[in-house]
Amino acid sequence: MDQQELEGTNEDALYCVSMILCSPKRGYLIRNNGDQVKADSLKGRIVGLYFSASWCGPCQRFTPDLVEVYNELVQNNKFEIVFVSGDEDNESFDAYFSKMPWLAVPFSDSETREALDELFSVSGIPHLVILDENGKLLTSEGVQVIQEYGSEGYPFTSKRIEKLKEQELEAKRNQSLKSLLVSQSRDYVVAADGKKVPVAELEGKTVGLYFILATYNGCLAFNPKLVEVYKTLREEGENFEIVMIPLGNDETSFIEEFERLPWFSLPVKDRCCSKLVKYFELESLPTVVIIGPDGKTLHSNVAEDIEEHGVKAYPFTPEKFAELEALEKAKLEAQTLESILVSNDCDFVIGKDGIKVNKSLNAWLALPFGDKREKESLSRLFKVRGIPTAVAIDPNGKTVSTEARELIMSHGAEAFPFTAERLKEIEQEYEKMAEGWPEKVKYENFTNTSLFLQNARFLIVTVVARKGAFGRTIVKIAISIFIRNAL
Repeated sequence: MDQQELEGTNEDALYCVSMILCSPKRGYLIRNNGDQVKADSLKGRIVGLYFSASWCGPCQRFTPDLVEVYNELVQNNKFEIVFVSGDEDNESFDAYFSKMPWLAVPFSDSETREALDELFSVSGIPHLVILDENGKLLTSEGVQVIQEYGSEGYPFTSKRIEKLKEQELEAKRNQSLKSLLVSQSRDYVVAADGKKVPVAELEGKTVGLYFILATYNGCLAFNPKLVEVYKTLREEGENFEIVMIPLGNDETSFIEEFERLPWFSLPVKDRCCSKLVKYFELESLPTVVIIGPDGKTLHSNVAEDIEEHGVKAYPFTPEKFAELEALEKAKLEAQTLESILVSNDCDFVIGKDGIKVNKSLNAWLALPFGDKREKESLSRLFKVRGIPTAVAIDPNGKTVSTEARELIMSHGAEAFPFTAERLKEIEQEYEKMAEGWPEKVKYENFTNTSLFLQNARFLIVTVVARKGAFGRTIVKIAISIFIRNAL
């Protein structure tokens, strides 16, 4: 193989594995026990070149997954991995390599490791390059392939990956609880006490797939509400079950939380978990996907609905959500200041001096500290997801805007009374103010390209913090000026 073949990677390139992994002074690779293995032993094998380092968090999370896949495939003697370290010292290399069952380029051969980085255009780690039995590049996206398909991706050819993708599409067309939760090595879910329950026993039920990260406060805060809904439905004899899909690698934290929960789960680190994350295109946590009795997806995430409506959202069908939407609409139409602020005997607010004040007075007022109306009613009513949040209520008690904070930050007092009509007036005022600005600009002041670019950047950066109509108008002007001066 000549030098030109070593200058870059492409789909048609062929690599002599023993040549690129060795040096004139070294014709072997090493194991973590110090054994030397001749590089020629890799001939006829599919080889993965694993670029990784102990200081890399994503590498630390991915390596156990790769170890699992390697142990499943190494028995056929047709697959091998070679670790190409990015560690900064031999001690770190040894400690990290001790967890790996495969081969490695010796840490002392930094010249070969650097050459491999350049040869395969490694710009970030973890990075896994897979070569076939003849040294042809199969994929430089090995990390993604392993994460998505595991050992099922072997022998990692484009034909094999395409077949797996077709199988995924077919599985979606013929989705069932079994196709979602059963794997080649497991046909059960587990209870907190370790009991294994066949997935077949859950078929015919409405099942919530609860994606949970046990170290995430959002999930921990959601758990009591979900437990309340679950227990109520079970007590009422409803055919409802929950199966957790644990995310992350902190098994201890998950087990501690699982012991407090009454439903089932997939095993921690089960490959099916990452498959389901991709399958349902997970975007946020907590997420509860509802699978109907027929095994089809009823809803992609009812977490917010459970938070807002509790057991009333069951059975999570389109008809039920249409009913809840109609009730919500009617509630908003009937909303008054009293309906918002009065709760049982809590029919007052407090002034700055702490004295109880009738809620109808026009003054700077607040709910008493710790008042249950804050969490149990108002936060849910206005769907508060973060603080500070400002909601504008009109004199009749109707909601004008749940984005008053953003409007105040953008327009100050001009945003009052926060209505859609007022915002439209503001936008028209800004557009009128901006009329003719591009034509009025003294272009001769920007004959120096560098000076113009500096001013253009300043103009754009100045308005980035301004949201709403004014920000949009100024950005349009900035772009117009830039284009006209660039011509």
